[in-house]
Amino acid sequence: FSSKYERHIALFEGYFSQNQQYIMIVEELLQDPDCEIRKLLTWLGLDNTVHLELPHSNKGRQGIKKRFPVDEELQADLRVRLTPTVHAIEKLIGRPIPSWYE
Repeated sequence: FSSKYERHIALFEGYFSQNQQYIMIVEELLQDPDCEIRKLLTWLGLDNTVHLELPHSNKGRQGIKKRFPVDEELQADLRVRLTPTVHAIEKLIGRPIPSWYE
């Protein structure tokens, strides 16, 4: 259930309409924090020219990938298992999420 994000989002649907929910993709936030924060501020109706510093405390991610590689068979299995989730989230946000296919 933890990686079935569409199920988590569905829990909010009983309380908030879709236009009251903002879905941010963490990979996109890490790739271009200024852009993603501007999008969020705009959605909130706030001044999007504010510059916010977002400390990134997971800089060792690449090192972790090298020390603990996930074998290709497991990666393929995860892709198959998570494809419905990825498609559901893409449908919710109305666009593809390229980082999930890398």
